[in-house]
Amino acid sequence: MIRRLPGLVDSHIHGAVGKSVMDGVDAIKEIGEYLALSGIYGWFPTTRTVSWDAILETINNVVIASKKQSSAEAKILGIHVEGPFLNPDFHGSQPVEYIIKPTLQKAEKLLQVAKGLPLIVTIAPEAPNAFEVIDYLVKNGATVSLGHTGATYEQMQRAIGIGANRITHLYNSMKFFHHREPGPIGTALYSDAYVELIIDGVHVHPATVGMTIKAKSLSRVIFVSNGTEGMGMEDGVYEIDGRLLKVEKGAAYDDGTLIGSATNLKDGIINLSRWLNMPLEELWLTASRSPLENMGLDVDLPLCTVSDEY
Repeated sequence: MIRRLPGLVDSHIHGAVGKSVMDGVDAIKEIGEYLALSGIYGWFPTTRTVSWDAILETINNVVIASKKQSSAEAKILGIHVEGPFLNPDFHGSQPVEYIIKPTLQKAEKLLQVAKGLPLIVTIAPEAPNAFEVIDYLVKNGATVSLGHTGATYEQMQRAIGIGANRITHLYNSMKFFHHREPGPIGTALYSDAYVELIIDGVHVHPATVGMTIKAKSLSRVIFVSNGTEGMGMEDGVYEIDGRLLKVEKGAAYDDGTLIGSATNLKDGIINLSRWLNMPLEELWLTASRSPLENMGLDVDLPLCTVSDEY
């Protein structure tokens, strides 16, 4: 069966085809062109935890790139700032040396540099000043996502209570669930917050994805790629910016450490449909709508031809 469905939206993606969002305006353009060819028509370029000045420069570059887009690119719908306001004990692949404490001054600067482009900011709610900063960001129109965290159930609930409505890559780079202390995972599953799920089959087991869908319903799930420079590249080892990036079976590794995905959102959705024996259209529509609903955005994206023969 052939159907025309809305283009996919990837709201957590760091790079593709050997390029990183952090590499500048031209790199952002190349990533956007790759995404459009892959049926992903909307995206949120996602920063890494690097120096504060480099983060601000990248946000500025995303703003510039959003004003210079062609019809051959996926539409930049906003910016996802992943860090630097994280818990260093749960830094994952984010360089721990650049993690800093959130402040109102820095939150104000993020909004200023974004110049009205919708903003997602990932914060560990147990960080000093986090609740004050979350409240400020939410009241000024940003979406706050809780992640890279070892927060308690109470800390998570408080952050959600003041407006944080999203969880960054659920299960990854956060404290494990315990039945006596639900922590980030238990709170995410029990609350009404949206949850990101990386669907490359490596970061989160497909059965865990299925369990999460049953717990949350598709209406509160945001499928993401967490794509790296290795996305769109064949399995192999590549030298990128002086480091060796290994692409293997849909994931990306640096010195043996899992650092992100090499599976684009379209391929992830198609694989997930097969793994979970769920209708492709149902998962596709979720991947198109949930990120926009989470952000309160009303955006019309081009339609994409979708076939069961994928």
